[in-house]
Amino acid sequence: MKRSKIFNLKKIIIINVILTVYFLVNALTGDKGYFSMKKKDKMLHDLTVNESVLLQKLESLKLKNTMLSEDLNLDYLDEKYREIFVLGKRNEVLYIINEK
Repeated sequence: MKRSKIFNLKKIIIINVILTVYFLVNALTGDKGYFSMKKKDKMLHDLTVNESVLLQKLESLKLKNTMLSEDLNLDYLDEKYREIFVLGKRNEVLYIINEK
C-alpha cells in the first residue's frame, strides 16, 4: 500500500512538472506568446509608419492630379515640361514677368 502511494505521488509530481513546462513554453513561444506578441507589435508599428508615408504620397498625387485636370496650373505644367524634356537645369529659378 505504501509503495503504491509513493508511486502515485511521483506520477502526480511528474504530470504537474510536465504541464507546468508545457504552459510556460506556450506562454513564451506560442501563437499568443510573449515573443510572438512583441513581433506582432513591431509589425504593427512598421505598417502604421508605412501607411502614413503612403497617405502623404497619395495626398501629393491628388494635388498634382488636380493641378493637371481641374484647374490647369500652367506653372506646374511648365515645370513638368522642363523636367521631362530637360529644358533647363535642375533647381533653376524661373521668374515670370507680366508686362501688363
